[in-house]
Amino acid sequence: MNTDTSDGRFRNDILGTNGKAANSAFTKWLDQASPEQRHACVPEWNYDYFGEWHMAYICSRPDCDLGTAIRVFWACQPSQLVKMRQPLEPSVNSIDQLAQLIVEHTRQGLYPTAMLDSDSRPAVDDKIELVRATTRYGAPLPSTLMSPIVGKRIEAFEGGIPPEIAEKYDLETY
Repeated sequence: MNTDTSDGRFRNDILGTNGKAANSAFTKWLDQASPEQRHACVPEWNYDYFGEWHMAYICSRPDCDLGTAIRVFWACQPSQLVKMRQPLEPSVNSIDQLAQLIVEHTRQGLYPTAMLDSDSRPAVDDKIELVRATTRYGAPLPSTLMSPIVGKRIEAFEGGIPPEIAEKYDLETY
């Protein structure tokens, strides 16, 4: 995977990792993208490499679809967070905070549509752990997070990066 681009900039400057997310080319793309386009970033997003900031940004948008939020919620592996039994960290960029953000937005009904396929099928063990998670996410968890949405299927962007960003900056996706 390329770490630099044809114009000499590093991948972090384009995608906005390492604290530069708000002004990155990718964030600017997200600002003008449709909910469907943003949804296409989610399935193959690499949290270890790119972090959580962009997913929190997508899930915080007023036009974020519930299917997108559910998909991100289960990608956070909330049952693993529950098993750690650690208090929530103050960082807004942590996986735990991302999962909490989605829970709160779902409770408040802030996802205006539920039209995109969540393609999330949490394992029975995950559901059991989360049902027990009253101290971490509050009880009860919104039932909408526990069931997948069967809706419009969106083809994922390779590596979670829109092709126009990958091509413009000569980024290799995996």
